[in-house]
Amino acid sequence: DSGLWGVLTLEYFKKMLWAYDYLYLWDTAFLPWGERDARWIHDRTFACLNWLFLQWCDIVILACNTASAHAIRNRQSIYPHKKVLSITIPGVEAIHDAHFHHVALLATQATIRAGIYQSVASRLFPDQHIQFQTIIGTGLVEAIEAWANDKEIQKLLDPLLSQCSPAIEAIVLGCTHYPLMSHAIQQRMENHFSVSLPLIDPGRQSANQFAVYLDHHPEIAANISTWWTVRYCVTGDASLYDKKIEELFARKVSCEHSII
Repeated sequence: DSGLWGVLTLEYFKKMLWAYDYLYLWDTAFLPWGERDARWIHDRTFACLNWLFLQWCDIVILACNTASAHAIRNRQSIYPHKKVLSITIPGVEAIHDAHFHHVALLATQATIRAGIYQSVASRLFPDQHIQFQTIIGTGLVEAIEAWANDKEIQKLLDPLLSQCSPAIEAIVLGCTHYPLMSHAIQQRMENHFSVSLPLIDPGRQSANQFAVYLDHHPEIAANISTWWTVRYCVTGDASLYDKKIEELFARKVSCEHSII
């Protein structure tokens, strides 16, 4: 992921699949990705993927929706013998499984511009005719990375969520940062529309579905190392993120500075 909060996706995976070894890479030196142009995001995503494969990663999960949106279409042609999985597909599958037809997609500008959720939905579930109302989460990533308080977050959310159509049945949290605001989003929706809408977290859905995937493919699970280790690699200031992980999860870690 590009920022700290992709670590929530890692936590989902660790909770479901606790025995495996993990390497978490966050590209904080270039945060945020969501406002970058498509070519830059594509090239940076594949630079990070190349680095992860050099670290002997067997499977890579693209926790960043923005990265997924710009790599999902050609990742298998570039890495035919590697497994690069996106969290966007499980997110769309969750919409399908819940039989939703009208959802709001709260995401970064780059993710919305790429149209990846709409593309996946029309390809996998053409008969469901899922309609997306897209809402660009202006300023949300920067505010969360800066540990903004509740009042500041609510000030940013109000004009965004007020755009939601009354027909909306659920909100897709189309950025790994946004689950941190789940309570605030629910509260604002109740204030605006007097309803509590379901929130779809693609990161959580990905962990659930990957656990099922490994159950059905024991030959793949058998090749993943199981030493219960986690490496945290950061392209920015590693010591800063040591402290943030300790504050979040009450455990000490030693982040590695990585040059990519």
